Amino acid sequence: HTYSHLSFPAYDQELLRFLCEQLHACTQQGERQDDSGRWKLRKPTVVYDTEPVWKMGDSLPSPASVGDLVRLTDEGIAEYVELPADTHFVESIAHNPKFAQGVGFAPVQRNVNGNSLETYIYEVRPGTPEAKRVLGPISTSKGTDVTVFGSALTPSGILYLCVFNQNLIVSFDMKKDPMSSASGQFHPTLEIGYIPSPNDVCVDPEDESKLYVAGGKFSRVRCTCIGWTNSARGQLFEVKVNSDQKSFTKTIVAERLKTLAGVGVFNKKVWLAQLFNIITLKQGAAAPPEKVWQGNDGKGQVWLADNIDVFDGRYVLSPAYTTVSEAVVNNALSRTVLSSVALLCTQTVSAHREGENLLDALWDPEVDLAFSNTFIQEGVAPSPVRLLIMRADRPSALHFEVDLVQTRQQHEPREVKDARSGRVLGRRHFFNEQVTHAAHMSTETGEGYIVCVNFEQPRLLLLRDTPFREAVAAKGYAL
Repeated sequence: HTYSHLSFPAYDQELLRFLCEQLHACTQQGERQDDSGRWKLRKPTVVYDTEPVWKMGDSLPSPASVGDLVRLTDEGIAEYVELPADTHFVESIAHNPKFAQGVGFAPVQRNVNGNSLETYIYEVRPGTPEAKRVLGPISTSKGTDVTVFGSALTPSGILYLCVFNQNLIVSFDMKKDPMSSASGQFHPTLEIGYIPSPNDVCVDPEDESKLYVAGGKFSRVRCTCIGWTNSARGQLFEVKVNSDQKSFTKTIVAERLKTLAGVGVFNKKVWLAQLFNIITLKQGAAAPPEKVWQGNDGKGQVWLADNIDVFDGRYVLSPAYTTVSEAVVNNALSRTVLSSVALLCTQTVSAHREGENLLDALWDPEVDLAFSNTFIQEGVAPSPVRLLIMRADRPSALHFEVDLVQTRQQHEPREVKDARSGRVLGRRHFFNEQVTHAAHMSTETGEGYIVCVNFEQPRLLLLRDTPFREAVAAKGYAL
């Protein structure tokens, strides 16, 4: 406000905005030192730069572990819940049996009328063939362009959403009848700002006012004053939300991490998926993180773990949405500088494709789906859905590959067209391996399902949990 009356060149305005936002972000993370209003910054309690290079002699759980890979088919265990046909993107589902048994809420971005992206919340119930719209379109203080990644639901019904492209966490009270504005848009109860590229959020099971957010970092292009949001430099945020749902405090509790895809809390530890591995951090302690899982399959490929959820209330559940070669992990994903450069390039190209102002677009960590879309390739066998279930008390895991044989027999592939031009981009199966979130949900009658969210599909896959429970029991886990 002090300098708002001055006339700055456009370049300096961008620099000033960057500095002001960084200053504001710092003050949001601090606590007042005394009544004079001076701020004392809370320093991160963990500083960690992981060494991800995997060796065949490592004893950590991985898909390469002997006897720990279970292969299944979808015959007799698969059901589907349909989302709107114009679904553009869906990445997660939030559920909490203490709030509503057998009910999940999925944030769905739709391409309405082929020219407008709007985000809605859909209610998902196992056994119901179609999801039910309960809220939306969503609008925040930054507008209606809302892309939601991770989500979480508290026992009291507060739904938290990671608005990835706006660097926000927002909340809605699902206990109350959602209220829309005169324009028909739905506005969140609370906005938690300045969390760069929030990919996933979880609620502390022992304190529902405490959130953990897996995010990135506001960075600067070297030798310039251009700021951008860098998802490749992972940071873990702890957010304490006051009971009035109107204010909060925010702290960075870990930094210098790799790209963070998932977060969860089990046994007083924060679990973080760094795509090619999973690490844990002790809550409230400055102890170094522990690597508890790695994605190498022993055949030159690496599973990439995504959002973290819970299985049977006690075990860690995560999907691996795809695989990449060990060379990609060791030479690119594990090297923060190279990952950052690649990400900066994709954000720049995305800005050009969308016709956005480059300096504004660099604050938006979202990239064009063209960089991640997959299609059927002639001569290449379809990949299975990959899931892993881990013990929370010691490094031990079971890995599952589910071949969707029955689904492919019952449903023909479909053509996928560009929403703007109508050009055919490729062909895609009814459902494929690109599962970014897996959630274990049980109905009121006790039927259990693993709900699989696929960012490429206008539907959710529900797998009956019986074969997964049997495999876990055979492994010696007491269910």
